[in-house]
Amino acid sequence: MKKMSKSRFLQGLQCEKSLYLSAHFPQSEPSRDAAALAVMEQGRIVGIEAQKEFPFGVLIDEPYNRTQAAIERTLAEIEHGTLIIFEATLEHRGVFAKIDILSRPSPGEPWSLSEVKSTVKVKDEHYTDVALQLYVAQGCGLQVSHCYLQHLNKESTAPALNNLFHREDITSPVRELLPEIQQHITRLQSVIAQSDVPKVDIGPHCSKPYDCVYQKKCWAHLPEKSIFDFPAIHKEVWDFYKQGVVELTDQRFGPFEGTQAKRLEAVRAKKRWVDKPQIKEQLSSWQWPLLYLDFETISPAIPRYDGSHPHEQIPFQFSATLQKKRGGELEKIDFLHEVESDPRPTLIRALCDIVDKGRCIVAYYKAFEGGVMERLAERIGGRDAGVLLAAVRRLVDPLPIFRSAVYDPGFGDSFSIKSVAPAILGAQASYGAMDVGDGSAAQRAFMELIDPQLSPKRRSELRRALLQYCRKDVDVMQSLVDWLFTQAD
Repeated sequence: MKKMSKSRFLQGLQCEKSLYLSAHFPQSEPSRDAAALAVMEQGRIVGIEAQKEFPFGVLIDEPYNRTQAAIERTLAEIEHGTLIIFEATLEHRGVFAKIDILSRPSPGEPWSLSEVKSTVKVKDEHYTDVALQLYVAQGCGLQVSHCYLQHLNKESTAPALNNLFHREDITSPVRELLPEIQQHITRLQSVIAQSDVPKVDIGPHCSKPYDCVYQKKCWAHLPEKSIFDFPAIHKEVWDFYKQGVVELTDQRFGPFEGTQAKRLEAVRAKKRWVDKPQIKEQLSSWQWPLLYLDFETISPAIPRYDGSHPHEQIPFQFSATLQKKRGGELEKIDFLHEVESDPRPTLIRALCDIVDKGRCIVAYYKAFEGGVMERLAERIGGRDAGVLLAAVRRLVDPLPIFRSAVYDPGFGDSFSIKSVAPAILGAQASYGAMDVGDGSAAQRAFMELIDPQLSPKRRSELRRALLQYCRKDVDVMQSLVDWLFTQAD
């Protein structure tokens, strides 16, 4: 019988086919991308930070592929009378689980188990996660009195991080899940024992609660452009799929009304739909000069800078372009913080020097830029706060215009700037070949850039890539707005 880890168990609950493929063909499991690995690393760092709240704990630090050795070490520590064990590894009936923190007040007393998460609240899937750990621990003969979910406290404020974690007692709901856990284990072990891959069709489970690593493989039967590439139908798309509708040209797809009907007509005609009067109306309130603005931010789970909270968006870079009149010259301004210190003080000064120049400040998805400036204003106070808050009130956004008055089949199901720009402006607006091509990559690049041990050559490469990426966002946004104005003529 193949053994099943906690992660495989949770994977099987989401999709039996995914579990089977991972168990029987581990070499076929796609490698995690850089963004996923960064999330995992963040979780590891948060876990280490949580251990600091339990002095004198013993870490079971066997490599991931030495599970049996980790189990033997854990059992030896329990037998020895150790009170606090980190990464305790236990097995019961072919299922093994690592417990982030296994603790008890003194030898002979019941244990508490704590699962550490880098989230700021308990999520539904966390209860099942901890329930499996409880099942395994009790199966090994441990008496467990309490189960905790130790997550980040969103009110914790750097530098005083003595309250970084909130330890929530979830014992009762976890115990209620135990009968289901045994049933799930029996079912999933039988799945693994099958001779053939389970026949599981695609569905909402492919991305809930997590994106499945086999999604690309399982979705390969869909046409290049399918109903899943049509915007704003959400759960309704699965109703069509169950009816056998996958092609956008299938007459059973629909009917839709209003904007959605126009979008579908554009797809089937392979022709862009543009509502010029509506564009003109929405642009009528925009006033020159226009200042185009884009931020890049980091959101560290553990706050790095004074006054910040877990996962707070901290801007470290912006690009801006000032255009005093339509068709006028473009004045470009770029800011990038490049050292370990808090980027906000110098960024605020640079930002306050330019935001007053725009009667309207253009941001693609202005809620993000507005939120960044509001938090900066809250931090700085005084006159500069007033300047930033006034800028927030002058924000305008091309995104709603595209959503309501433009649809190109090249958009697919997304109105993000990375989908809209190449469809409207052509291949030169693509981000595909850039060294830093999205916000997640920008965050990773910045964290590497501020490493004081970084070589000058690598520092230069990262600086160039970050400046190019943020500048690209603003240049593309300016070109899209220029295109909108031509449609309104």
